[in-house]
Amino acid sequence: GSGIQSPWQLRGYLPADSRSLVGSQKGRQARESGRNCFAGKDDPTHAVWRTAIHILATALRSSSQLLTIQSNTEMLNEYFILMALDFLGTHEASLLTCLSETSAVAFGETNDAFSTAKRSSSSPIFSSSVFTKNLLREACNIVTLVSELCTGINRNYFERDSPKLYKRFVQASLEMTGALSNFLGSAGAARELFNAISDMDSSGAEGIPSDINPLLFGGIPNARHEAIRNADFVNSCCAVVTTEDYDASINSAPSSIAGGGGNQAERLEQRCKMIVNSDFILSMEHAAAECLFQSLAVLWKTHPSSSCFVVFTPEEAARLDSMTLVKPQMIIGLRPSINQGRGSFSMVDSATTGVNAISFARVLDSNTVNRQWYVEYLDDPSSRKTEIVGADRLAGVEDVMKRKCVFEYDAAYFVYELAGTSKSKVTLGHLILALRWCHQYMTRPKDDYHPVVKYLAERATALLGTEVALHEEIGTTRKEVGQVSLDLNKRVNAQLLDLFEAVDDRQHYGTSRLGRMKNVIGESTWDAIQKQLSREMSAARSDREKEQQKNAQQTHGMASSGSPYRRGGLFRGVSF
Repeated sequence: GSGIQSPWQLRGYLPADSRSLVGSQKGRQARESGRNCFAGKDDPTHAVWRTAIHILATALRSSSQLLTIQSNTEMLNEYFILMALDFLGTHEASLLTCLSETSAVAFGETNDAFSTAKRSSSSPIFSSSVFTKNLLREACNIVTLVSELCTGINRNYFERDSPKLYKRFVQASLEMTGALSNFLGSAGAARELFNAISDMDSSGAEGIPSDINPLLFGGIPNARHEAIRNADFVNSCCAVVTTEDYDASINSAPSSIAGGGGNQAERLEQRCKMIVNSDFILSMEHAAAECLFQSLAVLWKTHPSSSCFVVFTPEEAARLDSMTLVKPQMIIGLRPSINQGRGSFSMVDSATTGVNAISFARVLDSNTVNRQWYVEYLDDPSSRKTEIVGADRLAGVEDVMKRKCVFEYDAAYFVYELAGTSKSKVTLGHLILALRWCHQYMTRPKDDYHPVVKYLAERATALLGTEVALHEEIGTTRKEVGQVSLDLNKRVNAQLLDLFEAVDDRQHYGTSRLGRMKNVIGESTWDAIQKQLSREMSAARSDREKEQQKNAQQTHGMASSGSPYRRGGLFRGVSF
């Protein structure tokens, strides 16, 4: 057959005349690149549908913001909340189907199914196994509306009046986070691997350069194989449908199309380079990143930690039996003492607390007679500062029943290693993949800058820090609990160090380099994550020092083995 299918199974498209594409250069190039090809045009009815969702989300956002300015607009805000909830309830099946189709794309099991099914034009698998621009646009519109419903007091209405809808859409947002992170992570990994190989080839260096990219520790042939597999996966996730898609799919960055000759393996590598550098794939990444940002916004606003801390006014705290309420290992908020002005960060504004700052600390022990607690401050975990404080400084307590994690504890992997993994298993590794993509994207020419990248990186960093801290709180990584292996704990820590390492003059590690997120996220976010992950990164540095010593002892044997890039150990290709 022609290899160009009818898009009747795809959301947001109508069939178009394929004759103009079947024999054209555009269609031929698209098919030769292994793309999933359809002949379609945008469905105007679907555009109206998306616009309606967008308008409703915008109206809800505006009414919520107006409420913060004018207190007499509660009825207007409530009107739009009820309208949005009615819309979600009425169109629940269609809305959740869209989100489900989006989350089904970038997991190994469905992608394997698609690889087999795409050879049959009659297979219905297309509707849930490829990203299209209109599918991602619709999904983004939907999660944007859900995000607005989860903002501030809107969330109270949503969770109270429609609890089943609330749980379903939050879960759908979590599953989409996994799928979109897999897709973006693979695209970023393929380009980074290709660039690292190209830099290595062009340098003409012999032996092992001191600044070798960690991705190449497994050897150049292995890195080339990984790049091709990731590029092929990204290609299989997307479908070209409209003439605009076909035009964009054959336009690549000039650096990716050099050297079109060579043997079959070289031509395969060039084809994969062109795929991940094409305007079409980059535009799909932009759409996926915007959708992922909104999904993370939903998860951030509904995260158990967002409502786990109960704040008291000084008057309320004075009426409490605080010594009975506060137990060892609980996290409490403390107001500065009269003669002490600690420079602590504030998570609650002064209008709520009556002071400029609240310090957070863990209760280690209590003295009921003197109404005092022995606490360890959490401002900077590396300092382990302790103090005896009086009960009169109590500003709030943690609701330990809400000390729950949303993301499972696991590392980042190449996506094809996750074949058969349930889409409901979303882990820390997915956030790490998203952050790597943000870094890789920011290394592109500045004229390609897309504003969603920094916003996405900031949001993913905040969630990652919160989740890692919570996993530490509940003991996921403690030996006596035994929920995860020591090797997995070390792998996660190494990946966190790769993202957020801060190098200064006091550090003398041979392979130290500034964490890749330093120039992506804002300074305040960088400083906050340094404090939050200080223990994990300190452990990773210690593990790296031990591995460096081990590698140093093996240098002579490695040099004579004929495999100049073959290294073993935890930090081999620390990025994956």
